[in-house]
Amino acid sequence: MQRTFVRYADKREQREVVYPADMIWKIEVHWWGTNENGVPIRVRSLRAGESPTTYRVYRVFVGNEFFDIPSNSPSKALDLIEQIYRNSIPFDESPTTES
Repeated sequence: MQRTFVRYADKREQREVVYPADMIWKIEVHWWGTNENGVPIRVRSLRAGESPTTYRVYRVFVGNEFFDIPSNSPSKALDLIEQIYRNSIPFDESPTTES
């Protein structure tokens, strides 16, 4: 069976990095939208997905590095990450700090 790799273009460091997909150990999902001036901003709410103006950014951890894949720019890498996301088992119960 052929191993799957994700190629990521790190624009900040001006390099390309190829990661084995089976080495991904964590994916964080962040929500982004735009403010009234059209500037991208991070939305800090799990309910952000209910808004049509927001989109997911997957922060993918491989080894001791991470990279971000926005869901608003289609790619094969995004397809792979979204497949992992869709196949994950949800755990919606979290402790609350209500008094």
